[in-house]
Amino acid sequence: TVERHGFETKTLRPPLVAPDLVTTAEHLLNRLPGENIYNAKTPQERAAEQLGKDLVELDDMVNRREEWMCSQVLFSGMVEIVGTGVEETVYFWPDNDADKPYLELTGDDLWTSAASDPLVNVRNWKRKVSLTSGFTPRVAVMGAKVVDAFVANEAISKYLDNRRKELGKIEPKDLEEGVTFYGTIEGVDFYGYDELVYNDVSGKTEPLVPEDKILLGAPGRGEMLYGAVVLADEAEKSFTLVESPRVPDTWVSRKPEGRFVAMKSAPLPNPGVADAYLVAKVV
Repeated sequence: TVERHGFETKTLRPPLVAPDLVTTAEHLLNRLPGENIYNAKTPQERAAEQLGKDLVELDDMVNRREEWMCSQVLFSGMVEIVGTGVEETVYFWPDNDADKPYLELTGDDLWTSAASDPLVNVRNWKRKVSLTSGFTPRVAVMGAKVVDAFVANEAISKYLDNRRKELGKIEPKDLEEGVTFYGTIEGVDFYGYDELVYNDVSGKTEPLVPEDKILLGAPGRGEMLYGAVVLADEAEKSFTLVESPRVPDTWVSRKPEGRFVAMKSAPLPNPGVADAYLVAKVV
């Protein structure tokens, strides 16, 4: 008889992310940028067009917040949950340092050293992740300084300059905004990601992918979780609980006069199998 594995349930209320924009009468009476001056739109047409633009802009804001949260979870193993009535830190990595999917190289092992061999490191890390999690890492995401050290590393150049074997190739390609594909070596796709995010605490912009780190992982292991969002119906004097990744909301204010539109979400990234990836400080 096979013994069943037990489990533990913990409840967490994700913070509400709800950026909003206001449309006033002035916005509706004035001609929009690019609007034909001889065939002006009605205020109602401008209102509908402005609503669509606002929803797209607000959705982008929520996406950026989710991206920042994912970066925190993947590269530090935790995310700070701060919101109305909520202020705590959620930890995803094991408490024991030896079990955490994180390591730091030192001395000649640093990829900036002429004696280093990044491919030996990646090969060993790939085996480690495969053995501990059962998932094979196929993607590596590198910070800016890691990219520079990796491309310039002499061991990488010698490894690829083998005319008898097709071991891989460095072939940089720009993909979506901020993403650069650098090549495939031994079944691992190497990417760089150059995007900045504003840190509310430090008041500075920071790279989403730390400049001195690389993440090696199996794709498709994580997912975004979402809490329910409460919508207030002033006409009915009632509340509605909505379960959805994005919940648009709109209401009219008397002071200041205008129509507010908000995009609400309660996201929390879940890395899934914590040891299905590994983070290393290599420069």
